[in-house]
Amino acid sequence: MPKSLLHGAIWLAGGLLLSGCSGLGQLPSPDALIKRHIEGAYGDAGLDAQPAVTMSGRLIMEDYDIDAPVVLKVEAPDKRYFKTTIGGIEIIRSCIGGQCWAKEIDSPMQRVEGAQLIFMAETADFYRLRNLKRYYRGVETLRQTDFDGEKAYELHLIRDNGTRDRWYFSRDTGLWLGGVWTLPRTMGAAQVTQYFRNYQPFGDVRLATEIIEVSPTISKVLIDEASFGDIPDSEFKIMP
Repeated sequence: MPKSLLHGAIWLAGGLLLSGCSGLGQLPSPDALIKRHIEGAYGDAGLDAQPAVTMSGRLIMEDYDIDAPVVLKVEAPDKRYFKTTIGGIEIIRSCIGGQCWAKEIDSPMQRVEGAQLIFMAETADFYRLRNLKRYYRGVETLRQTDFDGEKAYELHLIRDNGTRDRWYFSRDTGLWLGGVWTLPRTMGAAQVTQYFRNYQPFGDVRLATEIIEVSPTISKVLIDEASFGDIPDSEFKIMP
């Protein structure tokens, strides 16, 4: 298995913790789409309602006959931790305070640098959905379309380097359905499609409990449990 195989959507999946009704012939603004998603997932209290969450579940990769445990931890403002164990080997990614570390299936734990650090630190931003201008020079609602079997609004996001991401929000529920991301990798940028499915309530918060990645290998993260409460910094800071 390539060591970068698990780099993308599994790391993005933690970002799911994180009202735009259009008039005839008009599209809702990006701010309206994101506001509606946050309200649908978090309620009136928004992202500040539960600023720390620990999730557990399974990673399924049928092409490699993998069924492995997964732990995801996210805490405001900039902490994220991912761990799975495949064949007795731990794969870990963690960020805190703009520093990130990664342990791949065939390499030791090491500090992340360059484009991968920028990407991981961005997705570790708990308030990224409210800080899009920090990461994208252009954001626009492009059109109405279909995505993963639902009517959706398509949001285009343009980075300073010119690469484009596409996000999709349900016209019915307002929830974030997934998107297409350009991810930095050692052998060059790669495009990954993700699907966020089966939102379920955990207390006052609704989380996507099924995250599918196509890159082109298909992987699936299934979330079984979620709990809320402060997480010690030591669980995010892997190396000095």
